[in-house]
Amino acid sequence: RKNITSKLLKDKLSEKGYNEIIIGEVINELSSLGYIDDEAYAGMFFEYCLEKMWGKKKIHYEMLLKGIPENLAEEILSSYNDDEAICNMSVYIIERYTSDDLKDAKTKAKITRHFASRGFGFSEISEAIARAVKEISDE
Repeated sequence: RKNITSKLLKDKLSEKGYNEIIIGEVINELSSLGYIDDEAYAGMFFEYCLEKMWGKKKIHYEMLLKGIPENLAEEILSSYNDDEAICNMSVYIIERYTSDDLKDAKTKAKITRHFASRGFGFSEISEAIARAVKEISDE
């Protein structure tokens, strides 16, 4: 299981005082043995983020913090499905806020804060709330 990027390992080794040459050799050796694979790590991290119901913005930000190269993060995020995320959000809203009035301004604000802190945009959040309201009214 690959649970570190080459950048994170480089940063950790630098903190410990190892010089750049040693760090480069270690990273090259571990990469050639398959212990470090930024692409595999990025894919696993992306799946983890989806399980946590994070939005595209937060996933991108967290990927960069983990040392995943920008181009690799963009490539992986290209498979992010906005409609699926909105659908999952609306299911969550229905399950979590069953006893609340979803048309109430305070409830909407609470839901908006919840999803905004997870990197979703306001249009996605509004769409998810609207779908949840429609689903409940259709029942």
